[in-house]
Amino acid sequence: SDGDPTNQRVSVTVPAGQDVTNVDQGYFQQATIGDFVFTDTNGDGIQDDGEPGREGVTVNLLDENGTQIGTTTTGADGEYSFTVDPGTYSVEVEGPDGTFFSPQDQGNNDADDSDVDDAGQTGPITVESGEVNNTIDAGLIDEAPAIGLVKKVTAVDASGDGVLNAAGEVIEYTLTVTNEGNIALDNVT
Repeated sequence: SDGDPTNQRVSVTVPAGQDVTNVDQGYFQQATIGDFVFTDTNGDGIQDDGEPGREGVTVNLLDENGTQIGTTTTGADGEYSFTVDPGTYSVEVEGPDGTFFSPQDQGNNDADDSDVDDAGQTGPITVESGEVNNTIDAGLIDEAPAIGLVKKVTAVDASGDGVLNAAGEVIEYTLTVTNEGNIALDNVT
C-alpha cells in the first residue's frame, strides 16, 4: 500500500509519455475482540443458564508481545469489547480480590467456556479484517473451595523398641480436591 494511512493520498510524479502502474492502496476493516465475564457459581468453567455477568471487572488488551495496549471494564451485564486492527492479541482479566478463575477451556463450545488460565490471561487471539470474535469469556469463582482435612499420619517404629522417636518414619497421603465437575483443583500432601 502506497497511500498515507491518515488521508489515503498518494503523490506520484508521472514523466511525460510514461505509464505508472505500481501505485496501490490497501484497505482493511477493524475487528472486534470481546464477550463476557461471568460468575461461575458451580466452578465448572462453563457459562450455565442463570450464571450472571460481573460488572466493573477490569479487562486489558495485550499486543502479541504481551504489552498492554488497551483497557476497559465490564458493563452491568458483564460484557466487554475491544475494537482492533487485524492482528494477534491476548486478553487479561483482573479478577476482583477474593475471586479465583474457573477452569479454562472446559466443554466443547468455545462460546460458553472460560478462556482464561488461572492467572486470568488467554492464549493468542488472531483476528482478520472485519472479524468479530465474541467468544473470549472469563469465569470467576467467588470463593476457593473449602475443604476440611484431618491429616492422618502413620508412624513406623524403626528401632523396634516400642518408643516413637526421631528415627520413626512418617507416611504421607496425597488428597486431590475436585469440584462438582470432577475437575482437579489442587493437591494437598
